[in-house]
Amino acid sequence: MLKKICVVLLCLAMLSACASTTELIDEWPDVPEAYWAVLDYLPHAGFPGERPVYFAVADINNDGIPELVLLCADRENIGRYTLSGNEPVRLEFGNFAANWRGIVTADGIIYSTRHSNNATAFSYQLEPNTAQLALLTAWHTEVTENGRAYFQGYDPQTRVLITQEKFHAWWEHYNHPPNPMQFDFVPIERR
Repeated sequence: MLKKICVVLLCLAMLSACASTTELIDEWPDVPEAYWAVLDYLPHAGFPGERPVYFAVADINNDGIPELVLLCADRENIGRYTLSGNEPVRLEFGNFAANWRGIVTADGIIYSTRHSNNATAFSYQLEPNTAQLALLTAWHTEVTENGRAYFQGYDPQTRVLITQEKFHAWWEHYNHPPNPMQFDFVPIERR
């Protein structure tokens, strides 16, 4: 029961953190032409469906190339894109899409968290003038035969065992990082 309460509290904290960094606006932002292919495709991919989808355009890494950020009504990120050769490229790192619940800070760091049976927290940074995400840090939990284990790093070959307290401190930091970037989101269905 306590575990379920902790999971609910973590989810509420993530939602409030995401909600505090966004604002819905009534006017269209300046959208690069290449992003309309993504925005026009979403209804054919099942979005917005039952949940309204919003978008914002912002230069998250200050390289002069605006990124497209997609968000569901429940404040769940469903995608981030950048431009490469004037083509939209979805931002992903390895097997992990950078579309988990997350927050972008003013210095361009993307803090992403995911909680299921195991909790995972990553921080990424979009490398300037590229469509490449650089992994900065990773934290991970998993259930072992001796109970829950906490790790810094994700790769089983290089990760380091850490204390539960250290993991929870980082988890809190990832869900409430300093200086979140402000986005002005617009409903996609307004197009």
